[in-house]
Amino acid sequence: ARPFRLTLVRREDPLPWPERGGGLAARVRLERGRLLSTRVEPVELLAPGEEGRVLAPALPFREPGPAKARPEPEPEPVREEPLPELPPLEKGRYMGLVGEGPYYIVVKPQLAGRWERIEARLDLLPPGHRVLRYPDGTLAVEFKDREPLRVLYKSLFG
Repeated sequence: ARPFRLTLVRREDPLPWPERGGGLAARVRLERGRLLSTRVEPVELLAPGEEGRVLAPALPFREPGPAKARPEPEPEPVREEPLPELPPLEKGRYMGLVGEGPYYIVVKPQLAGRWERIEARLDLLPPGHRVLRYPDGTLAVEFKDREPLRVLYKSLFG
């Protein structure tokens, strides 16, 4: 098996030929149509049909090493919107469906254990709902339409 040479030229460089540098040659060994080995090396770029006329010198080439870690982009500052004031629950209740639009399922801290059941089923709500967490421990789900919240609440707590 005789090796042959294939020269690749970098075309993305805007510089004219002499300043650009040569290309890369890939030396390939084939045997019965199977690739045995390859090696890449820099080469001078020669004028077609003119032996010895160098258009561009060979550039130094190093084998690619491990990828360098890129610095992580700065995260955008989180813009915290003020939490809306929740409509009051009926007297003596710690959980319920309230509001005049937007509507809320509200869970007071005394019944925080029931929040897990609500949270596990949030994927049933259409997109656009928002989970609100208040400093006093109250949790709420906000949605513009009452019906999906009512169906979720009734399916969980009858």
